[in-house]
Amino acid sequence: MEDEIKNYLTSLTNRIEWYEQKCKKYKNLFYVLCSLEIILSASIPFLAGVLDSNNQISKMLIGVFGVAISITAFFKFRDQWISYRRTIEILKKERNLFVTGAGIYAFNSEDRFIKFVECIENVIFKENDDWCQSAKERKVGNS
Repeated sequence: MEDEIKNYLTSLTNRIEWYEQKCKKYKNLFYVLCSLEIILSASIPFLAGVLDSNNQISKMLIGVFGVAISITAFFKFRDQWISYRRTIEILKKERNLFVTGAGIYAFNSEDRFIKFVECIENVIFKENDDWCQSAKERKVGNS
């Protein structure tokens, strides 16, 4: 049983690391695109009025601005980042409770490992289900 617990904890650590990587990716994408939107929205009026007599640069920047806004809205980077962060924190909390024998995972409980696995798998299932629902909404919104 101890090997089974150790293997599952190792697997859980790997899952948490995967979520951490995805979380970081979506956070960075969100920040980059939002920063681009802010810079473009501030620079377009300036360029149109001061430097761009025929408005070619402004038109190009407006197009880039529109693409950045559309990508941010379509892929919902912020929502995905927050979802992954929430999942990470729940998984870490449950792992810490299990390892320390706290809460429902008290050391004297015979089925503490089963409770732990069920809880972890439910968290992962819910996150995956939420992701699938979000993907369906993106597809439906664009059909």
